[in-house]
Amino acid sequence: MAGEVWVFAEQRNNVIQDVSVELLNPGRKIADELGVNLCSVLLGHNLGNLPDELIEYGADRVYVVEHRHT
Repeated sequence: MAGEVWVFAEQRNNVIQDVSVELLNPGRKIADELGVNLCSVLLGHNLGNLPDELIEYGADRVYVVEHRHT
C-alpha cells in the first residue's frame, strides 16, 4: 500500500511543542500498521534544525512549509 501518515508539528519560537512529539507516537503505530512512512508537516520561517529534531523523534520524512510573517 502506498501512502503516508501525516502529523502536524506545532512550533513556537523555534521550539517543537510537546504535543507534536506526543502525536508522533500514535502516528508511528498507525504508519507501521499500514506499512507506510510517518511524515511530519512543519510550518514556519528560519526553522534551523527543527526538521532534524522531528526525524530524531521518529518521523521518516518532514515536509517544511516556509512561511514568513509580513
